[in-house]
Amino acid sequence: MCTKNDSGVMNQVQSINYTTISLNGVDNVGKSILMRYMPTKGVDLRSDIHNYDDLMNDLMTKNTLKAWWFTNSSHEEFITVIMRAANKRANVAAKDNTKFIIYDRGGLMLEAVCIATIACKEKCNLTAAEKIYNSVIEKCKITIPHENIRILLKHGHSLEDSIQISLMREHEDDQVYEEYQKLLQKQLQIQELNNKYTDIINVTDKSVIQVQNEIRAIIKQHCLSTFTETIASFNSMFEHVNVIIAFDGMSESEKSTLAEGTCRRLESVGMKCTRLKIAYLMELASDALGYDVYQLPDEKQVVELVKQLDHYLRRHYWFAAVTIESLHRLVATPYLILILGDLLQVVYIDTRLERSCVDTEALHSVDKIKFETTTLVLNNDDFTFDESIHRIYEMLKQKNEKIKLQELMTNRYSGKINLYSNQFVLCAGSILIKKSTREVCLINHLGQWGLPKGRKNVNEALSISAVRETFEETGYHCSLMPLTMETRATPLTTTNEHLQDVARKINNISEPFSISLRQIGGTPTNRKIIFWYVTQMDEAFPRQENTQMINENFEVKLISLEEATSLLTHDDDKDLVRKAFELFIH
Repeated sequence: MCTKNDSGVMNQVQSINYTTISLNGVDNVGKSILMRYMPTKGVDLRSDIHNYDDLMNDLMTKNTLKAWWFTNSSHEEFITVIMRAANKRANVAAKDNTKFIIYDRGGLMLEAVCIATIACKEKCNLTAAEKIYNSVIEKCKITIPHENIRILLKHGHSLEDSIQISLMREHEDDQVYEEYQKLLQKQLQIQELNNKYTDIINVTDKSVIQVQNEIRAIIKQHCLSTFTETIASFNSMFEHVNVIIAFDGMSESEKSTLAEGTCRRLESVGMKCTRLKIAYLMELASDALGYDVYQLPDEKQVVELVKQLDHYLRRHYWFAAVTIESLHRLVATPYLILILGDLLQVVYIDTRLERSCVDTEALHSVDKIKFETTTLVLNNDDFTFDESIHRIYEMLKQKNEKIKLQELMTNRYSGKINLYSNQFVLCAGSILIKKSTREVCLINHLGQWGLPKGRKNVNEALSISAVRETFEETGYHCSLMPLTMETRATPLTTTNEHLQDVARKINNISEPFSISLRQIGGTPTNRKIIFWYVTQMDEAFPRQENTQMINENFEVKLISLEEATSLLTHDDDKDLVRKAFELFIH
């Protein structure tokens, strides 16, 4: 049963248009769930090969795949069908603007699958099985798909550990499957020793997000110079987040009050924190899916919830901590812990009043799940509000080194602080005003309305940075607007007289009228300093297209002051616009 394919054409297209990546590894290593968290912008995700072949799909539907796999198929038929499916998957036309294609198991692992299956059927060693495999490949002239980046995922501290973890998927005693898993593990190990994989990740004791971020880092490292406009999609998930605190417990147990108190306590040590409701995140998930997320099984609901949480915190990058409430159904908590790992801390708020309303058997069941999945069980009847917040904070500090470090650094840097050149970024931006219509220019990025700004270049004056960034992000030619304002900058003088450090009102100056100090992530010694100017549009020139950077896609809008203060996403930007117009008008 030999077939001929045109994989030579396929490989030529791949090398020109996009990078191919495969996630490889035995059962229970997490390939499928890791695929679900891959970015979607410029990325084409392709699932297991049985979805691309009618015979394999039919065998799966009839639940006869295992019998065909290990008993009914000849070696030639088995290898031909497996590789036919792999080539069909690889030859599917890529979507428009695709830069990456990611496969659940690539050609190299499918070779290992074929060799291990032959050894299992023939009861021979892997060397003999590989000879049979190679003879079929040569006879049928089968081409094996070859990905640019081949990542092998491993689990366990030894080969024996890994085999036992793989066998956990099977609930019944299956000696054939067990033997196959042992052989597959050994063949993958041979491939690894022969440097067939570009990268190796051991997933043992790591959360799904930790492994996901390792994969993203590998892809960025390989492709940083190739696809600069889409590589940002592979930035780490929860990149700036130090801790996620989930509050659980029955109704009226003061979860919301304690969540608010916890946020304030974290902010007291300089860690920006926000509160979110599970219902809000699930609503976002439903909107993204186009149907009710609660139709999905619990495990997949959690996957969608985590995606939306990451998306929200990516847009609101200044938050280093977040509370979410309320988990409600404890069955979802283990999935969250599996995905988020130590990033997540679960606080269960208990009360004796509510416990007295639950029958003994149900209470025992709830307690078992509760104590197995939560970091802290807090009986709110035993403590005052301040005592409860203290206990929650101390627990978080004990479990999370970043909070402990944040507290130490906040105490250390509570007064004067020296920031060195690698600890801050200087930025400049402007409030761009069209004088003839008294309109202000706003930009929209990822659904958030803001003001044009950006980093200064080396040896560039901040005032020049402000004008350049404003032009690049809006497309409007502009210049600094001379204003009358109070400033503590020293006025020009022809005398040697020492002038006091006081604010003076000076006419026709183009000084910054405000600066913003923003902490990046959860570290006090990582700051963004933004100098704000007022600029005026040069109305003799029309708006210029294509001035934005490759990875920028800002919507630009000219609107009135009243509309701007309503539309702007952040209150501090609204204050900046109000102040700029006050200076402009007066």
